[in-house]
Amino acid sequence: MSGVLSIIGTDFGGGSSFSPTLKSYPTNGTYTETIPTGATNVIIELFGMSAIGQHGQIVVGSQGGGGGSGGYSRSSYTVAALGGSGKTFTITLGAAGTSTNSTITAGTVTGFTGMTSPYGSPGTAGTNANDGTGGAAGAIGTGGNVTNTTGNPGNPGGGLSGGGDGSGG
Repeated sequence: MSGVLSIIGTDFGGGSSFSPTLKSYPTNGTYTETIPTGATNVIIELFGMSAIGQHGQIVVGSQGGGGGSGGYSRSSYTVAALGGSGKTFTITLGAAGTSTNSTITAGTVTGFTGMTSPYGSPGTAGTNANDGTGGAAGAIGTGGNVTNTTGNPGNPGGGLSGGGDGSGG
């Protein structure tokens, strides 16, 4: 998966017929998300791009290392604190294999702290002499008002037993 953003609007109030929504963006690109009418709370999760693993050398049995996963940030806001329904966020998700962080910035919302989740690094290729190493974890996410964490490193190549695993974000 290339990256995910989830915005959940929920009505904890009473009387509203609002139905909670979940939006996920599994591919890279730039998107605009609008806070739906009737929402009272918004939860935003941003995952940095996980990197790709690398190949090994079939002739000698070496395996490539797995890619590291990106950083993570999570925020929670009341809709009133963001300026109300109808306000927007701009979401930019990096592409796998690139050095592009995933970000969320204020479109028309107010009182929002921008979020960044760094990308993970790719694993290295196996060579005639050695298995590849796992890619580095993405750096710690920033801007989340609930949590900001690093990604996970990729696993090293596994000799004759198989290639390195990519890590979960």
